[in-house]
Amino acid sequence: MDYKPLIQQVTKTYCSIYKLYYLTHSCHWCVEGKDFYEMHKLLEKQYESIWESVDDTAEKIRQLDAYPPSSLTFVYNTGEQFEDCSKFPVHEMAKSLVTAHDKMISSLNDSIQDSKKVGREDLTSYFGELWEEHSKMRWMLRATSKRYNNEQDTTTTED
Repeated sequence: MDYKPLIQQVTKTYCSIYKLYYLTHSCHWCVEGKDFYEMHKLLEKQYESIWESVDDTAEKIRQLDAYPPSSLTFVYNTGEQFEDCSKFPVHEMAKSLVTAHDKMISSLNDSIQDSKKVGREDLTSYFGELWEEHSKMRWMLRATSKRYNNEQDTTTTED
């Protein structure tokens, strides 16, 4: 069986996961404001989970008898591109991370489809689980973003 297209897609997904890990960790380091601790802890929980999936996805690539990228330049130039939101106000940071997770979910969908095409149900299941995790992370960030938008709207209305 020719796994080359699957390996290429899984490698793109791996690169996207790696970059999302770094972005989330950067936001964790740089978050500021009145709800610093809450957002700091949320992002910590998320980057830790994402980091585990970086390692697991690299191992999935090895199981396909290929090698995960070892060049950060390759990782940077491959897969989804995310906006650096680490210096944004909390509500904008959360919104930007929601968009990043949307892109991640799209990449995971591609890996799920390519896994199905070659009958690799193990990978289909694995990427499905990651899809669920990123969907939950996206939901939590979207809810956080809405909370800040609602607070801003209330402040604007009362003025």
